[in-house]
Amino acid sequence: MDSPYEILGVDQAATGAQCKSAYYTLAKAHHPDKGGDSETFAKLAKAYNILSDPETREQYDNGTYDDNRNDPKTMAVTQLINLFTAVLDKYGEQEIKSQDLIGVMKNKVKEVLKKIEKATPELEKKIRNLQEIERRLDEGEDDPVMAKALEQISDRIHGEILSMPAQKACAEEMLRLLEKRKYKFDPCLSPFGSNYTSVPFDSTGWTI
Repeated sequence: MDSPYEILGVDQAATGAQCKSAYYTLAKAHHPDKGGDSETFAKLAKAYNILSDPETREQYDNGTYDDNRNDPKTMAVTQLINLFTAVLDKYGEQEIKSQDLIGVMKNKVKEVLKKIEKATPELEKKIRNLQEIERRLDEGEDDPVMAKALEQISDRIHGEILSMPAQKACAEEMLRLLEKRKYKFDPCLSPFGSNYTSVPFDSTGWTI
């Protein structure tokens, strides 16, 4: 694994603010939407994910950080088990005979994948709105309470943006795994016909 410090071009003693500044500068230059390389952008996001969290940064520094825990294949298997469990919890005896459970799971993952693909532009728009608010805001120098709030909100949204590539890779890997599997069902038992593969439950118990 490449050093996150080297990827961001900062010293190991760099403060959180310095890591953030370095990441923002590099991410802006290498963003795929701006003609940058997607692989380089992903490396920058991963490096900042490690260094922006005090716990994972400490784990990396003392050699206990597990790089495999965020591996898309590892995540996909875990989430596939969670989704399958959610299906089993919601479907009764009639449904497990009459419904294509693999089709149900595929549809759910595709639904989540669409949400992930739409999320990044929406989150980036929120960041631009926050920057515009910050530009217009004048609190003086004594107690910049609102500026601090804007910074906290911005950091949270940036964190969500950073997680999107991993979430998308996880969902895509889940679909790849599901494509290899089939489920034998009896559509004649279903009042909805053979094409019924909707998901009659929300994703509260299953998140990617």
